[in-house]
Amino acid sequence: TERVGQLPWHTDEQTRMLARQLLASAKAGDLLTVDALLRSDPEYFSQRYSRVEDSHISLRNEVLYHAACTGNIALVAVFLKHGADLNQPRSVDDGEGVVSRIADEDQHHAMIRWLVDQGSEIMHIRNGNPVSRSLIVAAMGGAILNTRLFIERGAPVNGRARNGLTALDFAINDGRTAVAAYLRSVGARCASEVRD
Repeated sequence: TERVGQLPWHTDEQTRMLARQLLASAKAGDLLTVDALLRSDPEYFSQRYSRVEDSHISLRNEVLYHAACTGNIALVAVFLKHGADLNQPRSVDDGEGVVSRIADEDQHHAMIRWLVDQGSEIMHIRNGNPVSRSLIVAAMGGAILNTRLFIERGAPVNGRARNGLTALDFAINDGRTAVAAYLRSVGARCASEVRD
C-alpha cells in the first residue's frame, strides 16, 4: 500500500512533468493545453495531490485553485468539464472548496460570484453549527465585496472558526474597519457576544 508522501505522481519523471505542465499552462491561461492535458490522463489528474495525511485534494483541484486565481472563467470551466470539484476541501478541516481559498481579495470577486453561481459551497457544518470559512477569510482579508456576497447568499454571519472566533472578530483583529462596520450592520457579533 502507498504511504503518505509517496504519491504515484512522484514516482517517475513523466508524471512529474505532466503536473508541472498543467500548473504552468493554467497559470498562463492556456485553455487548449489545459484541456488536452486533462483529457490525456484523467485518472492521473484525479489522484490525491498533497503529501499532508488529512488532505483529500486531487491534483486537478489543486491546479483549479491556481486557475481561479487568474480570473479566467473559461479556464476554470475547462477544469469543471473534466470533473474538478468546486467543493472539494483541501483538507478535512477546511470544510469548503476553492472559493474559501481565494476569498481574501476582492480582485477575485467576479470569479467568486461565478463559482458561487456554479454551486460552490460557502458554508459547512462544524460541531453541529453552520460556519462559513469563505466569509471568515473574506473578513480577515478586508474583502468587502466578497463579504457582502457571502452574506447575501446566506453565509452564517456569526459562525465560528475552529478557534471559536467569528468573522467580526477576525475583521476587528486585522484592522478591517469597513468590513467590521458592514458585519455589525447585518447583525454580526464578536465571539464574546454570541451565545452557543
